[in-house]
Amino acid sequence: MAAQETAGQRIPADDLLEIRYEDLISDIAGTVETAYNVLKLGEFAEVRPLIDEYVAAHADYRANHYEPSEELQAEIYNRWRPHFERYGYEPSLTRTTPT
Repeated sequence: MAAQETAGQRIPADDLLEIRYEDLISDIAGTVETAYNVLKLGEFAEVRPLIDEYVAAHADYRANHYEPSEELQAEIYNRWRPHFERYGYEPSLTRTTPT
């Protein structure tokens, strides 16, 4: 985790975009479009049809559900607490939406 923070500090702000998983899965095309715009990756309109095609082809996809033990949840929270707090997550991993 410390290495990730250090790397994030070395990457110029214009070259770094953090994307929450919940945001990505709720609006894939919109989130990718934001990434294209923020990171200046080119014309999103050129790839939009490919993104829409991909999303349509995977419309039936359902993420796996895993219920970690309370001990494991506590361990994960203790190790990743700064990220939980930074992104507004509850200590319980069973909650999938931020506070």
